[in-house]
Amino acid sequence: MWEKIRVWTINGKLIPTRLAILWGRYVEFHILPYSYAEYLQLMQQLAGRASYWAYLQKGGLSELYNLPTVESEKQYVASVKDMILLRDISPFVI
Repeated sequence: MWEKIRVWTINGKLIPTRLAILWGRYVEFHILPYSYAEYLQLMQQLAGRASYWAYLQKGGLSELYNLPTVESEKQYVASVKDMILLRDISPFVI
């Protein structure tokens, strides 16, 4: 089991497993975005041009629908975008 656990620091460096045990635990959940059908069910709307456009504008990120303000939604989307760019894309840019 322990060989499958990887712990990363804020700056993206791998922490050896022995040290990670001392510092706490980390659990990763893979959550897929809402599909258009799920969005319609959540928002209680009928399929149509207006609801599809609203889905495209807000997206399918499930956490967005729990945030209280538009500003917090923008901050969340920016943090997701930054995480994708820094963690998933930038290591492959030459």
